[in-house]
This record gives sequence, structure tokens and C-alpha cells, in this order.
Amino acid sequence: MEGMADICLRSSNEKNMGAEWCVNQPRTRSSFAFDLCNVQCGVLRVLHDCRPDLSNRLSLDDLVIEHVGGGVTNTLFCIFFASNPADKSLIRVYGEGTEKIIDRELEVRIMSELHEYHCCCRIYGLFRNGMCYEYVEGEPLTPQTVTQPHIRQRLIEKMVRLHSIARFSMSDQNAPQVDLFARMRRMLRQVSFPYPEVDQQERFDKCFPDGLKKIHQEVDKMEALLADISLSNPPVVGLCHNDLTPGNILYNHATDDVRFIDFEYAGINYQAFDIANHFNEYAGVEECDYSRCPDASYQKAWIKEYLQQWKRQHTHSLCSNGFPEVSDEEIEALYSLVTVLTAISHLFWTPWSLYLAGSSNIDFDYLTYGSIRYKEYQKQKKKLDHLIFR
Repeated sequence: MEGMADICLRSSNEKNMGAEWCVNQPRTRSSFAFDLCNVQCGVLRVLHDCRPDLSNRLSLDDLVIEHVGGGVTNTLFCIFFASNPADKSLIRVYGEGTEKIIDRELEVRIMSELHEYHCCCRIYGLFRNGMCYEYVEGEPLTPQTVTQPHIRQRLIEKMVRLHSIARFSMSDQNAPQVDLFARMRRMLRQVSFPYPEVDQQERFDKCFPDGLKKIHQEVDKMEALLADISLSNPPVVGLCHNDLTPGNILYNHATDDVRFIDFEYAGINYQAFDIANHFNEYAGVEECDYSRCPDASYQKAWIKEYLQQWKRQHTHSLCSNGFPEVSDEEIEALYSLVTVLTAISHLFWTPWSLYLAGSSNIDFDYLTYGSIRYKEYQKQKKKLDHLIFR
């Protein structure tokens, strides 16, 4: 099996996209485009192409279609037959315009490889504007349940496992290049003015009086800052989810297991970004409340547990109390990186919001969300003033 680092570093335009490119490649690649104006017809076609084992032996009169959201990027349906409710499938229809900021081929590669590591669901098939994949049992976490000690422990175990699939130190000459800042610049280049609605443009001008140029400058500044910090405190780089909101984390009470879903932003990134972004997402998305984000004491306790799990998985060393030793210096080193990447996480989702504000067909106020994230970036950046070269 190919290493995950190799898969993540390849170009999505690579010619070798045949049957040999992945151990667990999707069964079907259909040219069919799902029309959200005719959901039942679309579901039947996807089942025919991607789940013929179901559509050929069960009565369509039993078909149940449940709209289960899909977050603020996609539209998601849960599909099953009333006579066989245990065998469920999910159909995800990509949001309009998302192909310009999400590498869908890379997403499929990562999901397919992670399935081999038992870290992701199975993809049944692809169609032009979406995919059909395995349903994962579990209850989405909330800003309240994500902090429960036992669930937090399971979550940390799963995150360490994910980060361990492909890991490097930035001091390693063979470390893959992280495209975090390049991705922000690509999203900024995709923002098109004026916005379709006059009031949108007026709101943008009010919230971002210096326009996109200022955001470009902030991206440059944060990239330079992190590069400078990395000289003395090299961050660990590995496969990251990059969007671990509570809603993208499922807890199965019956199996006492945590599963991550929605890997469309996954890729090689700083380990500390995944942690920082996860903390930021305690605020929620639909109704942001950043007072719910953990304070320094909670973050350091969380980071200590993360480092203990990391050492347990990689060194198998235990001390008398059953946990590996983690020094205060190790905790502070990772916490310092998380603090910097907390600000960068807010900055990352700003161009994402500004682009989708003018292109998405999802009913969500991206512009307001982008404004909120940028204000939080500015707030968090003030904590870094002593680090920023002026």
C-alpha cells in the first residue's frame, strides 16, 4: 500500500487514475449529475449506479429518503429501505462552486486510504457532483458533549491515530510541504466581485474596508511568523482532518468508539492546526459563541493527554501510573504552536467564507460568518504581538 504522504502530495491531475491507483477505490465513477430539484430521481439513479446490490433486490416502494443536512458546504441524504433499515447509505451532493476550493480527487484518495486504516467509511461510488458512501452509526458531538472526559479521551486517541498515519518534523528535510497558506491564497483568488446581491457587497465593504488586499497581507504575515517560530520549535506535520467541528465527530455509545466524518478539507498539515481548529470549533457554526472555546488551563490539560497518547502509541513507554511521562516543557511547546495556529485557523476560514458567499447554493450566511472569523483572528492575533516582527 502506498504511504499516505505520497498520496497527499500527488497532484490531482496525475494521469494514473485507473483501477490500480488505490486499494479501496470506489466501485463506480458515473457521469450522472444529481439534480436537487428532483431528489427521488437522483437517489434512484445513484443507487442503481453505486448500490446495485440494494436496488436490484429490494422493492423501491420501501425506499426511505431522509434529508440530513450536510453542514454548510454540501447537501446530504440518508438512504435505506424500510424492509432492511440496517443497511444505510449516504448520498452527498457537493455544494455549487466548491470544486474550486476543494480537491475532490484528493478527498477520494484520502478517504479510500483511510478506510484501509479503519479510520473512514467506505465509498461505494462517485457521480459527477457527489458521492455515495457507507453510513456510520453514531451521535454527532455538540459543544457540550465534546468536553466530556470519556468522550474526549476517545476523541484524542482517534486524532493521534490519524496524525500518526503520515508524520514528519518540519526539521526533517524529507518533510512534505504544507499548503495551508497556499490554499488560503487560492481561495482569495477565487473571490469574485461584485457579489450577486447589492446588500452583500455593501456588507463586505463595511466589514472589510481594506478589501482582500489586507487579508492577503495577513496571510503573508502569519506564514512568515510561523516559519520564524519553526526554527526553534519545529511543528510536527502529518495527515490532518482540518475541520474537526463537534458535528464531524460521531460517538457510538454501543461500541464506545469515536469516528471522524467529512474529510473534504483533509490533507498534510501542522498537527497543531488540527488541535487549534478543533478548539475553535467549540463555538459552533450556525450560532457562533466563542465564550464556549476552552481556556488555557483546559487546552493544556487536553494537550497533555494528547501527548501521553502520542507517546503511548509511538514509544509504548509507561510510568507507574499507567501513562507516559510528559514534561511541562513539552506541553508548553505544543501549546505555544496551538496558540499561533488558533489565530491562523480563524484566518483560514475567512477566505473560505468570502468565496462561498458569492457562489454557494446552501442557505447559510457565509458573509456574516466570515466577518465573525476575521474579527476573532484579529482578537487572537493580539496575543501574538510579542512574536510578530514589525
